[in-house]
Amino acid sequence: MQFRLTKTPLLALAAGLLITASAAAAPVYGTAASLTGSRTEGTPGLVTGGAYASDSLTQGISWEITSLGGGLWSYSYTLTNFDGAPGAGAGVSHWIVDLTDDCYRPGDPACVTGIGGPVESSEIGSYSGGPSNPGLPANIIGIKFNVADGGDATYTFTSNRAPVWGDVYFKGGRIHYAYNSGLTNHLSENIDDFIARPNGDDPNVPEPGTLMLFGAALIAGAGRMRRRR
Repeated sequence: MQFRLTKTPLLALAAGLLITASAAAAPVYGTAASLTGSRTEGTPGLVTGGAYASDSLTQGISWEITSLGGGLWSYSYTLTNFDGAPGAGAGVSHWIVDLTDDCYRPGDPACVTGIGGPVESSEIGSYSGGPSNPGLPANIIGIKFNVADGGDATYTFTSNRAPVWGDVYFKGGRIHYAYNSGLTNHLSENIDDFIARPNGDDPNVPEPGTLMLFGAALIAGAGRMRRRR
């Protein structure tokens, strides 16, 4: 009688964990990303506004990420077709790469180091739409690169965070802008809506695979108890 009272809650818990894991596995934002790739203007891809939306060019970003060992990663991003957009100052004035929140507060000095490329200055912060970031539809916590010569170039840095899918935003002169199509939908299941960027996962949250294994173990345990009975 005691087993009859406890097996149903046990099975319900296991099933709930499996359902939760399945649901959590669907969105790709924050999950492991490809070490190489590119995104160009389009949906999915990059959403553009201002001159970037009306020119005859195709704005784009590509990346190449390599492991340096010891928990460090080398990130390289190349921007294309931003400089040639019509209009005064259409080239990129700054762009922002999504970062894990604890790179900002309380802060992690190893989150982004050794920045290379035509960068006048950089700053990790919380950024939202407005005159400084026209067309930015959602808040980004990330690193802002203030660009020296218009944008089309390769930018590099080192991070202690492994690559996952995340967001990016570009601000050109006046009101020209671009951002990844998944910036407004972190529930998207399409990796093409995002770019690879330094890790944003919360290490205190179990991975979906861990939850699925735990749920499966509970179901198997309940089955063994039933056979013994």
